[in-house]
Amino acid sequence: MSGKPHPIACAMLMSVLFSSAAPAGRNANGSMIVHTDDAVNFSAGWDYCANNPLPSTCMEFTTWTYKPVEEQEAVVWVVAAFGRQSSPAVTAYQFGVYHNLPSGYFTAWGPCGSGVLEIPDATWPDESGTGTACAYGQPTYSYLFKMYWFAAVGAVDGYLSTGPYPHGTDGAVFADDSSPPILDGCYNFGTIRWGREGMNACPPDDFLGACCFADGHCEQLTSRQCEAQGGTYWGVGIPCDPNPCEPPGGACCFEDGSCQFIFQWQCETMGGQYQGDGTQCAPNPCHPTPVEKTTWGRIKAGYR
Repeated sequence: MSGKPHPIACAMLMSVLFSSAAPAGRNANGSMIVHTDDAVNFSAGWDYCANNPLPSTCMEFTTWTYKPVEEQEAVVWVVAAFGRQSSPAVTAYQFGVYHNLPSGYFTAWGPCGSGVLEIPDATWPDESGTGTACAYGQPTYSYLFKMYWFAAVGAVDGYLSTGPYPHGTDGAVFADDSSPPILDGCYNFGTIRWGREGMNACPPDDFLGACCFADGHCEQLTSRQCEAQGGTYWGVGIPCDPNPCEPPGGACCFEDGSCQFIFQWQCETMGGQYQGDGTQCAPNPCHPTPVEKTTWGRIKAGYR
């Protein structure tokens, strides 16, 4: 549990978090999502910020726990997540928690980060609808990082959600490294549930990856978008530069008039005539090599 911050540090933090909002900054479209791991058991004194690495993408996060209710704590991390196309720089943040856990079910909690200062509500996090504000000594430049953790005993049909900061008009925000800091509102949150699946609102472009098309060009799309457009999805976070897509293929004609859709190098290796990138074999563009009519006498005469 965090100690009480120095009054001067509190004043500095408040000036960062409650300065006037500005146009979208580096932390726009970020998420404050959740993750848990039933293989992790709560132990007093264990560093849950430095240890227990996170999955590499938001979609791999676990939002349900089967820890025995009323008996054993689940460790829940609050994670800052930004899309692959963003350029995050977080110096401070504020958010709220919303849950249906009885009073006293939170065993331990705290912010993650070096030199972090925290201003929590007096009844944080025991009372649902309370909030906390935290600031770092140095900006955090990462697409995915732990910002907070809780150890909480669950209840039947229990849940724990991140949400808007309950004070002022800014809601949940990330502050960037500008001077003065630009505040980007956060509207993407997560929910852990006991005994059944919760949910996370991942950053809008967190699922982007290389999508390859038949003509060899590559686009950054989600897997669903890629499949809908007839492409082949290579995976989350795979870039298009360098282009991972195969070179385009085309119709290859052989002497017998047959046609195959293959790559140019394959066609040339097999002695065919490449018809050009993107050409098709239906309708068949190939024609058999014409054979000159002759007689057996003429053939023998050619070898005398």
